[in-house]
Amino acid sequence: MQEDCDSCKTLDSRRGNFKRVREYVGAILSGSSGFETETKIVTYSIFTFALLILLLSLTYFFYPHLLDGPHLAIGFLTIVMSISIIASFFHLSGYLENLSCTNGMMIGMTSGMIAGLFTGALIGATNGMFIGSVFGSLAGMFIGIHLGKHCGVMGALEGLMAGLMSGTMGAMISLMMLNDNVVPFLFILAAIGIFTLGGLSYMMHREAGRQKGPGIRFLKFVFYCTLLILILGTAMMYLPKGPITI
Repeated sequence: MQEDCDSCKTLDSRRGNFKRVREYVGAILSGSSGFETETKIVTYSIFTFALLILLLSLTYFFYPHLLDGPHLAIGFLTIVMSISIIASFFHLSGYLENLSCTNGMMIGMTSGMIAGLFTGALIGATNGMFIGSVFGSLAGMFIGIHLGKHCGVMGALEGLMAGLMSGTMGAMISLMMLNDNVVPFLFILAAIGIFTLGGLSYMMHREAGRQKGPGIRFLKFVFYCTLLILILGTAMMYLPKGPITI
């Protein structure tokens, strides 16, 4: 009986210990054995970010009228958020073969919520409530259902509900804050979202261990990031604008 209590105390002391998070981050940054996939995704994200920021700078230099005022910040956030969504998507995809129902529901809900909230908030700021809600909901539901379905219908439903709610909520947030520092808030929202996706990745590492999924190539990673940015950018520039936008 005493041994069982000691085991429970040891287990409790391990869970919630921030030291383990630091060890996880350190292992990724140092490329330790067993963390090759995470290290590769972080490296790809950094190089993709540098490449896309260079393209954004060239666009601003040659076509400054496209990125005047807050639109430059929106362009920067679009790059950051797109890379975060794609990086998390590929990382979580490596765990899809051995998901429990609880983990699958968490993946579907969190990934769908972050993707929908990011997309809805960005397009809501530039195009208004209707277009922002439609794009945010579609993006959130697509990613949430795709990642959550591998544990069954519960994970898919979690992704569906999270995407629908967060897409409309993201657009609503931007619309309500247009006259009250919406761009600084979007930076705060991006930071919290990235932190949340990082926490989800850590959770899956703790729950499922080493990834079983296939690796990802750099060109494929860049392609999907660029594709998402082009879709969002095209929607921002060419779809109808609402009565109140940036």
